[in-house]
Amino acid sequence: MFSMNSPSEFIWTKQPQIVPSQMMQKTIRSAISAEKTRSVYILVMGLTGAGKSTFISAVTGNKNIPVGEAADMDGVTQEVQDYVLFYQHNGTSYEVHLIDSPGFDDGTLGDAEVLRIIALYVNTQYRLKHRLAGVLYLHDITKTKMGSIAQRNLRMLEEMVGMNMWNNCTLVTTKWGCTNNPEDEEARENTLRVEEKYFGPMLQGVRKAKMMRFEPKSQESALAIIEPYLNNKFTPQISTQMVDPKGPKLALGKTEAGKIVADNLENNEYDR
Repeated sequence: MFSMNSPSEFIWTKQPQIVPSQMMQKTIRSAISAEKTRSVYILVMGLTGAGKSTFISAVTGNKNIPVGEAADMDGVTQEVQDYVLFYQHNGTSYEVHLIDSPGFDDGTLGDAEVLRIIALYVNTQYRLKHRLAGVLYLHDITKTKMGSIAQRNLRMLEEMVGMNMWNNCTLVTTKWGCTNNPEDEEARENTLRVEEKYFGPMLQGVRKAKMMRFEPKSQESALAIIEPYLNNKFTPQISTQMVDPKGPKLALGKTEAGKIVADNLENNEYDR
């Protein structure tokens, strides 16, 4: 926790499961700044077990966020969870919404259902004029291989965000130092960076995504990852294709992201 004299200060809460009273909200805001707070929405994605909830716990300092054990087969997060961080940075106050999404390759939810849940949240926020600031895609660096399911979900991420919007995305590697071979971890990082079937396309495009490390349970590391998005807003391709008034208003299964898991969406189209 930073001191009140540091350039960055923060207080967390969670929505909608835990809603501070109106008086508490006023107290929190007045303790940070009398100025109007800027709202920021950051979507956190990744395979089940990548460390999404751990990342959000670290950045907020909230130790009560449920975090899965390594042995768990099913993801902890089964629906979108909105954790709010009241944060002051360089003299500006921010209400940072960290959106914990269900993991792909979940033991309970299929990838099509996970995409449906994420699309519903993103499109609802678009309609409310709450534009995303950024998307974080977390990947466990201890994984020795990235199988076909993980690769498919990377392609889905690329299409959900849109090639022209990749610069609003950060590919975050997690669980550094959790093996006995740091050289192998660094080698895997390099492979992820350059291989076309992994992160290569997003990092080498015209509007490049970023790639960063999240040091285990490091608040400083987590804050460094979200800070580039504090003054950013963009519309992901999936919203442009589904709910933009000037867009084609496609069903989820007809979008570029939906086509990746089209077999599971054919008989259950997401109604916008």
